[in-house]
Amino acid sequence: AYRSPEELRIDLYIQSASVTEESAAAFIKPIWESTVPEMETVSSVLLSASSEDYYASMQLSVYLMAAEGDIYLLRSSDFKSYAAQGVFLDLQPFVDNNTLNVDGLDLSAGYVAQVDEDGVPSGEMGLYGIPAYALSGLRSGMQLDNQDIVIGVTVFNGNEENVLAFLNGLI
Repeated sequence: AYRSPEELRIDLYIQSASVTEESAAAFIKPIWESTVPEMETVSSVLLSASSEDYYASMQLSVYLMAAEGDIYLLRSSDFKSYAAQGVFLDLQPFVDNNTLNVDGLDLSAGYVAQVDEDGVPSGEMGLYGIPAYALSGLRSGMQLDNQDIVIGVTVFNGNEENVLAFLNGLI
């Protein structure tokens, strides 16, 4: 079957027990149409939110190691673990140049210290995610329990301009 090329596709990976495929699609569609109408596909993949489910954590690791997905909505603990390893873009330059409008948001939960290949913190902090708890549209529009969710953009997204425009629409 035909699959849209990377530059014409945005894939969201959502870690949640409350979101359904239908609620995600209905929420995403108007944002897609208003922010990146030239994209052929904007889709979501639902990930299990259970911290005790071995399969869920393995599934998340496999998706990230296979360089799948553009935007991840993850529990804070998973987000911080992967952000520290360099999976997500540093969003500070995009906040500084107003590509991302985060006025009035507390971004503190999105800052993470990088670690080296031995797991030792480098001491350098970066803004690798947008905390979702203040984004009420995610809760009302997608039924996402967003109290402990952080949104990150993968470094391997391959479609940065459109992915960031879509993320700005989510915000």
